[in-house]
Amino acid sequence: MNIAVLDNVIPKKLLCEYNNLRLPTYRSRSDDQESIYSTFVEYGDDYVEGNELILDHFVHSQAQSIWDWFAQTTHLTISNLNSCYVNVMSYGDEGYAHIDATEDLRCVTCIIYLNEVWHSQWGGETAFYSGNYIENFNDDWYYTHEIMRSVLPRYGRIVLFDGHIPHSVRPLSKKCLMQRKSFMLKLNNVNFNEITNAITKR
Repeated sequence: MNIAVLDNVIPKKLLCEYNNLRLPTYRSRSDDQESIYSTFVEYGDDYVEGNELILDHFVHSQAQSIWDWFAQTTHLTISNLNSCYVNVMSYGDEGYAHIDATEDLRCVTCIIYLNEVWHSQWGGETAFYSGNYIENFNDDWYYTHEIMRSVLPRYGRIVLFDGHIPHSVRPLSKKCLMQRKSFMLKLNNVNFNEITNAITKR
């Protein structure tokens, strides 16, 4: 199971500049009422079913700067970037288990956590599950799989993982009075080990 957790590698200046943005109102995303949270797309697929609009440039230069740092560090090009967006969750939102791509697509997902402070009692972990994901909620997989790893959203932490690994965001505690924000990069036709090694050896 290819999952890497990397701390203290991305310049905090880039994160601060992005966090200081006043982003437009987040639109609600609901896929067949399975996942309910908010998404703001910076680049790529806009997630609207049947809508052919693809954002071929970054909405904000600050998001572009984060990608430029990542691309320079990992030696990737824009052709490897499928999409870039920010997910926002609040208490009461739900994120169910899902995959980002099938195994044959060689997709790697990168999560960068944006909250400057995060208490472990607030929840919001990214959980990774065993087995092969089944979309049918009635399947036995939902009763038999296990959480293989759980990652707290610490500030500036990068999590890299193969897109075919089932994962979800665990709900936030009612003690959490802030939004949980994460910066996502979906990467195509890339090698997990090469990306991870490039970041750790920078």
